[in-house]
Amino acid sequence: MRIIARMNVGGPAIQITTMLNGLPESVIDQRLYFGSCAPGEAEYISNIRAQDRLCRIPGFSRNIALKRELSVLLYLMRAIRSEKPDIIHTHTAKAGFLGRMAAILTLNKAKRVHTFHGHVLTGYFSPLVSQIYGQVERFLARHTDVIISVGDQVRNELEKWKIGSTNKHRVIYPGIPIGERIERSQARSDLGISQTRLTLAFIGRITPIKRVDRIIEVARLCKKNELDIQFILAGEGSEFSYFKNIVEKENLPIKLLGWRSDVERVLSAVDALILTSDNEGTPIASIQGSLLGVPTIATNVGSLSDIVINGKTGILTSTSVDDIYQAIVRIYERPEVLAQMGKEAEMYAHEKFSVARFLKEYEDLYCSLVS
Repeated sequence: MRIIARMNVGGPAIQITTMLNGLPESVIDQRLYFGSCAPGEAEYISNIRAQDRLCRIPGFSRNIALKRELSVLLYLMRAIRSEKPDIIHTHTAKAGFLGRMAAILTLNKAKRVHTFHGHVLTGYFSPLVSQIYGQVERFLARHTDVIISVGDQVRNELEKWKIGSTNKHRVIYPGIPIGERIERSQARSDLGISQTRLTLAFIGRITPIKRVDRIIEVARLCKKNELDIQFILAGEGSEFSYFKNIVEKENLPIKLLGWRSDVERVLSAVDALILTSDNEGTPIASIQGSLLGVPTIATNVGSLSDIVINGKTGILTSTSVDDIYQAIVRIYERPEVLAQMGKEAEMYAHEKFSVARFLKEYEDLYCSLVS
């Protein structure tokens, strides 16, 4: 029994879809319990082959409302009693709380697994709220059999917060499916962008934690210093309209694409990815880019260092706008460095983030829990 608050386009949804489609049905019978996306978010469930495995929970969403959360908790308790699962696997913070509490309250004997696809202990709330959240996670960890992190840095940060004993922690890197690369000139023509300019792409939710404002500042510096560079933003979110107005008003070298389902086309059109977040788990866009030979320039947060080997498969920077800008100037002045990074990134990603390795690790984990 797999539980997540919403299947919005992003890392958790892609990984869950890969497991639903890829784990052997003869060994593992899966059901996905999930809620609804927020307005403006794209949902990622159409790629799931067995739609009869999907159970949408009424009222379950990312937003918090006490009465609605109680209703979801009761729904999950009834579902657990009915399904009698061998394993309850929760994903992300809210589903992790409600799913594990439902298992505890029903006195269900199922093994409990929770995956941190990142965490909200830093960068999201005030210090007081973060401390309270940490206490809740420590309580839940005592009632969890396996705690999975999507990268080494995420696990290290959880252990620093004393969430779960060391023997409960496991790191399972994402396994990400990706299509074929499209010929660059065709991809750029399809997106309506320049064929010759150095092009950097942001792919993801345009929300405060992603700090797209840093990309705006970098674009201003590029324009001021007459660097022939363009940026594309593929995604939407709570700050989409705000940044769209700024880009149009200042005539910045940025093209906003909105949500895109053809991520291979976007990646085939660009020279590098750019991520400027305050906090990350293991960002799927960076892995997808690496698999297609596109290096990443990113702030060194979360488990990005598991994807980007600084100076070899991309560039990691501080959260300073000047540091990010200087990294871009470096590749602008030495495009041969960028090309070599792309080759190294592709080789590294195919070794570390293969779908076959990902599915084998989860199959072995699930079978060992119930053996």
